[in-house]
Amino acid sequence: MVSFFIENVESYLRTFWNEEEIKQIAEVFRKESLEFHDFNKNCPLVSSSMNAQDVKSMAQFAIWLTKNSKLTTNTALNELQSYVWGYGFKNELLKTMYKCGLVLNAIRLVQFFNDVFPCLQKWKSLGIKLYTMSEGSVTGQEAFFTYTTQGNFSSLIDGYIGTSLLGLDKYDITCYTKLVDIMNEDRSNILFLTSKLQEAKAAKMAGLRVCLVLRPGNERISPDNFNL
Repeated sequence: MVSFFIENVESYLRTFWNEEEIKQIAEVFRKESLEFHDFNKNCPLVSSSMNAQDVKSMAQFAIWLTKNSKLTTNTALNELQSYVWGYGFKNELLKTMYKCGLVLNAIRLVQFFNDVFPCLQKWKSLGIKLYTMSEGSVTGQEAFFTYTTQGNFSSLIDGYIGTSLLGLDKYDITCYTKLVDIMNEDRSNILFLTSKLQEAKAAKMAGLRVCLVLRPGNERISPDNFNL
């Protein structure tokens, strides 16, 4: 997913440069690039003229942010990534599958762990409502479940929630109190699954039930943190 974004963000921006959402992201990037450049001179500056000829500087900043993602939780970057990924899914440049790291007929195949779809199908059959929450756009989330090598699984999901809708990042307790309001459910009935310890702690403090999901390749979580 990250490599696809890095390889395709500039061409995507050139194609959709005049779209309003891209103009809004460009304005945010221009301001943020100045702020980051103050303490990191390797940070690319986004051109202030903001015309179609300056798309390269915006793409370079987006790539720099992506490679330095630990520096910030960046909503504008997450939105742009989800737009690029959504475009890739809809145009069959990306496919979600059970195995990752392969390219087949120029289609980039994106990982889904083997147990994901069977679990979603089982939970759905039990009448459990299923939601996803991501820093990216709702469109990007839906595309991830729609364009898969195993078929369209978007009908399994009852709602797609972007943190841009909540106006907060997923490490903020208030994010989860707003999530409860959007879902219109008692917080004690909500089970939040995540592989990020900071997200789990924030959701727990907001009164949600929490389950840490341990996956190969993710940041290691000490067993001392298993009992939140």
